[in-house]
Amino acid sequence: PKRIVVVSSAPQIRYPDCYGIDMAKMGDFIAFQAAIALHKERGNEGLIDEVYQACLAELKKPYAEQRNAADFSARHGFNLKFRKPAKVALAKIATKENRSILAICERKFNDFEHGLGIVSKRTGKFEFVIDKKVVDDPDKELSEWVVKSFGSSESSDDS
Repeated sequence: PKRIVVVSSAPQIRYPDCYGIDMAKMGDFIAFQAAIALHKERGNEGLIDEVYQACLAELKKPYAEQRNAADFSARHGFNLKFRKPAKVALAKIATKENRSILAICERKFNDFEHGLGIVSKRTGKFEFVIDKKVVDDPDKELSEWVVKSFGSSESSDDS
């Protein structure tokens, strides 16, 4: 293709299966496929790899320095610190589902804003560690943190 014009009036896709509608993966979109083909045709394949490498580099930064982390912290008043096994697990899920890590986090941790708010109010804790077991079963772990916060007003090393 020589030129691609994309016009959309819909909001960006952030969650799969939104309202029971099975949403496409990024790689399934004709515009995405055409954009990749256009970059290859123009000899800009290096740009695709450059963007991918920039994304990986972002994940290697301390959480508080990552672009989306700073926004999350500013919006909600607490920090999430991802341990390396959690980052690896999220990256594997994102790769398998052909989605961004942000989209995976938004789906997996959609109740964390409210649950961690409760824990924070009860314990005074503002930093939470996300390890692989939280990635594997976020609802279970969040529930345990909330229940634990009602049993003690002191912060715990587990959450």
